[in-house]
Amino acid sequence: GLASVTAMNQGNGMEDKAGSQFSNKVINDDFVPQLNSLQVFGANLFSSQCQNLPQLALYNPNYLLSIGDKISITLWGAFEYAAIAEVDSQGNIFIPKVGPVHVADIPNKDLNKVIGDAIKRTFEKNVTVYANLMSAQPVQIFVSGYVSKPGLYDGMSSDSVLYFLCKAGGIQPDKGSFRHVDLIRNGKVISHIDLYNFLVDGVIPFSQLQQGDSIVVRQKAASVNVIGQVKSPAMYEPKNGEFDLPGLLKLVGVLPEATYVLIEDNRGLNPTNKYIPLSAIGDQVVKGGEQITLTSDQNIKQITVSVTGAILGPHQFVVPIGTTLEDVVEKLKFRSNANVDDLQLFRKSVAAAQKAAIDASLNYLEQQAYTKSALTKDGLLMQQQYAGLVSTFVEKAKQVQPKGQVIVGSKTKWEHIALQNNDVINIPNQNQVVTISGQVMAPMAINYNEKFSVKDYINAVGGYTNSAETGYVLLLHENGTAERVDTGMFTSWMSYTTAVKGGDQIIVPNEGMSEALPILATISQIVFQIAFAARVFIAPM
Repeated sequence: GLASVTAMNQGNGMEDKAGSQFSNKVINDDFVPQLNSLQVFGANLFSSQCQNLPQLALYNPNYLLSIGDKISITLWGAFEYAAIAEVDSQGNIFIPKVGPVHVADIPNKDLNKVIGDAIKRTFEKNVTVYANLMSAQPVQIFVSGYVSKPGLYDGMSSDSVLYFLCKAGGIQPDKGSFRHVDLIRNGKVISHIDLYNFLVDGVIPFSQLQQGDSIVVRQKAASVNVIGQVKSPAMYEPKNGEFDLPGLLKLVGVLPEATYVLIEDNRGLNPTNKYIPLSAIGDQVVKGGEQITLTSDQNIKQITVSVTGAILGPHQFVVPIGTTLEDVVEKLKFRSNANVDDLQLFRKSVAAAQKAAIDASLNYLEQQAYTKSALTKDGLLMQQQYAGLVSTFVEKAKQVQPKGQVIVGSKTKWEHIALQNNDVINIPNQNQVVTISGQVMAPMAINYNEKFSVKDYINAVGGYTNSAETGYVLLLHENGTAERVDTGMFTSWMSYTTAVKGGDQIIVPNEGMSEALPILATISQIVFQIAFAARVFIAPM
């Protein structure tokens, strides 16, 4: 039967001193790219669109009328009148036959009632009134503190604090606080604004502005970095120096697969780490300067393996951890044309490692091409042209996606190959073609001929091009193995007649790729890496 493995039980929680870092480093390495791109929570609030934020045009019932506001007034019935009245320096508007009506400091929602009551003192009946605030008073507001462009900005008294922050280029995310924004009038703080209320709930308290008010963004407190299995990885700023962990996790949105939280406190001389199951966080508190990582540290007991190619029956298998390649193959039913001996095993982690190795080599190659010094003007021109060719090759090579094939060897070794989650086993057909590519006259696949040598296959597709390396070729087998086959004039008979099997691929490289020049050696290595990892030949230049 299929092999089974008993997973190690996890403890309920553990706390390590700084010396016990091994397990934590393993966890954190998975999220290094996420950590490197981490942004301040709310930083996108002040994107480029923020500069075009429109002024508030909605009816605000709590707005208090003030000097300079314009009010549209319409009366009809026994007395008809229509005008736009401005609140004067005494807080009044003037209506003919009625006189001054005091409206300063009354809420916008009460405007109709106040004017209506004043009219009724003159016209007891048969006069109807409709009054509407047309525009609030223009004001100039100072914006200072940790904003991108401190200064004096024009707006309306009904505009929000957010409008003026946008005018000032937004909060500096690395220095400014999203939780401590003060509105100051005549030297006194009249309102504390926490932008997290707006970011999370869409609520921003209305603070009516007056000429000469100041909006000050205070310095940001130490943040809590949150990464891992969460919906919103970011730097979160505690309002009073700390978060209760359950509340913070609710804010960031924990993904269903997360099971543990790692709390790293790197402050001071004695850093500490805590590793706690999510079910046991209780009233745990995290402080500014700490980092938390949500992980999927599960007791996984089964993995999924896919099987493709020449088989009958199911193509997906859920098997215990520790199941070997031999265990799965023994359960398969094969088609009559299956080539089990050349079984292929593909693994995502191997593909990722191959891709990383190729990209690293390509980056080194490009660096070599652009940093090589030229002694003459003509040499400099040649170097620039050569570097351009290298860049073209690098760009093309980076598009290649490795297959991630694992070399499984002969059947006797399959019992020692433990499968991993999402592995793909491919059972190829008995292949009757051999593919010849690279520097040959007519790259193609031709029928397998058991009497043909490597040289015979090359001749069958028209022979070498003028750019071909005639001293050796690469021979790639379906099972993932590869070998260099010498084909030069002084090659031994045994090497010259190396057996070729159906499904093999012969790659003829470019001439000179084995020369000793460092940059050519690098190109040669990369071409071979790509050929082996992706079964693709890319001409060097």
